[in-house]
Amino acid sequence: MRWRCTTGGEYRGDRAEPEDANRSTVRIPMRRFAPGRQWFPCLAILLVSVGAVLPSLLSELLLAGHDAKHHVRWLHFFAEQFWQGTLYPRWLPEMNAGFGSPVFFIYPPLPYFVTALLHPFAPDPAAAPYRLAAGIALSLFVGGMGTFCWMRELVSRRNALLSAILFILLPYHLLIDVYLRVAYAELWALAWAPWALFAIHRFDRNPPLYGILCAASLAALALSHAPSIPLLVPAILAYGLSVALIKRQLLPIGITIGAVILSFPLCAAYLATALNHGELINQAALFDGRHHYSRWLLFGAEPWPSEETWRMILATVFAQGGMTVLFGLVLLSGPTSLRRWGWTPLLLAAGSLFLMTTWSDPVWRLFPVLQKVQFPWRFLIVQTVALTALAGLALEACARRPARIAAWMRPAVHFGLVGLALVNVALLPPIAANREAISTESVFALPRGPKEYVLGDLDKLRQLFPRRSRALVTAGEGRVAVRDWRSRRVALEIDARTTVTVAVRQFHYTGWRYVSDNGVAKAADALVRLGVVGLKLPPGRHHVELTLTPTGEERFGRMASLLSVAALIVAAFFSAKRSRRIPSWANARPPA
Repeated sequence: MRWRCTTGGEYRGDRAEPEDANRSTVRIPMRRFAPGRQWFPCLAILLVSVGAVLPSLLSELLLAGHDAKHHVRWLHFFAEQFWQGTLYPRWLPEMNAGFGSPVFFIYPPLPYFVTALLHPFAPDPAAAPYRLAAGIALSLFVGGMGTFCWMRELVSRRNALLSAILFILLPYHLLIDVYLRVAYAELWALAWAPWALFAIHRFDRNPPLYGILCAASLAALALSHAPSIPLLVPAILAYGLSVALIKRQLLPIGITIGAVILSFPLCAAYLATALNHGELINQAALFDGRHHYSRWLLFGAEPWPSEETWRMILATVFAQGGMTVLFGLVLLSGPTSLRRWGWTPLLLAAGSLFLMTTWSDPVWRLFPVLQKVQFPWRFLIVQTVALTALAGLALEACARRPARIAAWMRPAVHFGLVGLALVNVALLPPIAANREAISTESVFALPRGPKEYVLGDLDKLRQLFPRRSRALVTAGEGRVAVRDWRSRRVALEIDARTTVTVAVRQFHYTGWRYVSDNGVAKAADALVRLGVVGLKLPPGRHHVELTLTPTGEERFGRMASLLSVAALIVAAFFSAKRSRRIPSWANARPPA
């Protein structure tokens, strides 16, 4: 049997060693690797993840969620373009009644790559909701496993598993994001955060390897949901600082900052266009009017635009806020070795709740970047992660207190855990009662995206292009035929008896160019009054190749990401070779 040494006052494994300032070395046998012990948490978290999404699979109510229709359309058309050879589909030509959408020039793509892998097994549009449900279940599983690994660094195996299950079942995570809003992208952002927190605890074991894991997790977060970046990244930095202070090392905060910096080139293929193409879409539809942050602050004088959302968010805030107080009190009465790990989650949870209220309006005005979050109640993302940590630490505090004290602490904590899970059961029926089933056929009949990605007047354009025609002559005499129609590429045959103007059934966007008979590329015109691509050609027969060429930002971002990913793979390879001499996550534990 192998042995490892620990210094005084440290906590290893499932049981606590008494704190003794005079003890310098303790010898504890390392547990041998047991496959059953590793597979059981995976299986339990997988079953909970699938069971949490199962009601949506057995009913048609999934499509009735706030954003479900948009995600179903996007994931289907994204997958079609991907399997037709476009490795990073940005322009979806069949969206918005066939006039196209620039959604993935702006919107993060990673969650849609996940569902694209399922497309060959169920390519029919009628199966798109099931692919969305499978993607949601997978996000819950990924987040649950990350939470288990993270909390295993702080608490016992049993309590880490309970924390992971609670993370999946918390009302904001399951009730709001899955069933009320179907916030598919936000669910994936929430799934990556625990992996970054897990890596922060491991920096002193193998700094390069776990620094890479932290950077990859942050990049995956950014590639999943943009509004989560100003919420979760500062919280992760704060957690890295707290770990550095507790361990009295600069390594955790230094590598955390380095991981944040490294994550930007990793996701440059997305960020380069997202940061530069914002003025090309309808920004007012994103941040003004109904979506202005001030209209969604809690306890304000004006009613929310959506009464159903107000009721559900208010119930979630009271439920999760109440349990934050309970778990915080239990933890603060626990041993010092646990209290020091609980202060940062407690402050993050309390601060997140405050920033959702109308009293935080001066903070929102002082930091305009927060307004890009759109909805203040999105701070429940941070509160959910922090509450998960508080729950695990509170459970551990019960196990490490004398029996007479734990006699009242343990039932209170268990009651809180069960109560949080039952909030979903209590509030899900009212959501279902207010919904009308929507068929997949109606979703794809005239696929239309959110207003910010509609670049013209669809009602007028549908009248101009009867019977879903893809190209027509709007001025002059001539005929036009479509020879090829793919994402970002259209081939036309034009027979013009006079000078003609041809309108193509695609919204005008930066990068559209065409090559005619002489082989010279020209920028495509925009029919300003319509907002679609227009071509002006002289008399004669013309073969025209119309393409949406990559912009400079797109090419730069793609190259930066490729180089960063290649460097990261090389660094991970050499770091993994070094880590073979280090005990696995199942056998080694940090100080608690």
